[in-house]
Amino acid sequence: MNRDHRDHRDHRDHRDHARAVLLALGSVCAGAGCMAETGSPGPVMSATATIENLLPADGCSYVVKIDVSYAPDAASRAAIVAAMLPSRATVAIEYRVTGKIGQVECGNASGHAELPEIALTLQ
Repeated sequence: MNRDHRDHRDHRDHRDHARAVLLALGSVCAGAGCMAETGSPGPVMSATATIENLLPADGCSYVVKIDVSYAPDAASRAAIVAAMLPSRATVAIEYRVTGKIGQVECGNASGHAELPEIALTLQ
């Protein structure tokens, strides 16, 4: 076999290897949830959260605090209102971060705050 033919085959082998590595990385990334950073919904988790409605005191309405502050989606906000919680309540929830930005009504000049959105159920 001449050298030019062998070099061409080696180059093709490297391309095939690179494709295999990229395919494997893509599979691992998909299985590990690498898309969560691009705004896709996260997994359902359980937590103890503090839900605050401090709008009457010039704060913001229905902020859900776990590790950071979240804005409940429309269905979650309706469930919170229906539960008739006090202005600050610590509750058990199941939730998932939706990957969207939500808004809560506030008593500040802008009238609202934008926070990561959360879908939750009260336990």
